Amino acid sequence: SVSISPNGKKGLLNYYLNQSGNTDIQIIDESGHLIQQVIKENKQSGSHRETFDVKGLANGNYQLVIKFGKYTRNIPFQINN
Repeated sequence: SVSISPNGKKGLLNYYLNQSGNTDIQIIDESGHLIQQVIKENKQSGSHRETFDVKGLANGNYQLVIKFGKYTRNIPFQINN
């Protein structure tokens, strides 16, 4: 499962991987531009938690893109400071 909780300074992502492998998590803006590379590394199977900085992001809509093997998931979130 995945949840994002931007609080004005930090975002929190909780996720679970069924198997080990290369994991790529990015923040993308509405124009499709890469804003932040959250992680890009090999992760073990199991539960994980990543924090990321959102204090520099302008108000607006963003996508958290999670890539793991052939799996890709886009999770929309909004910043309203």
